[in-house]
Amino acid sequence: MSFEKDCIPRAAMTYSFFAMCKTEEVNLQQWLKYVFDNIMDTNIQKIYDLLPKNYKLSLAKNRKD
Repeated sequence: MSFEKDCIPRAAMTYSFFAMCKTEEVNLQQWLKYVFDNIMDTNIQKIYDLLPKNYKLSLAKNRKD
């Protein structure tokens, strides 16, 4: 029973991230790679920088530079 209690919120969170990628027109595989490559070096107070919307903004910023 506890397995189900843990899995349901995690599955919902994962689905939400995938839906955010679709909404923001972000490539899911590229975003996941970016998150896995950067999560350990990201300050907890800047964890929102890893969200798909902010990832997309950082890509646009890097293209301008």
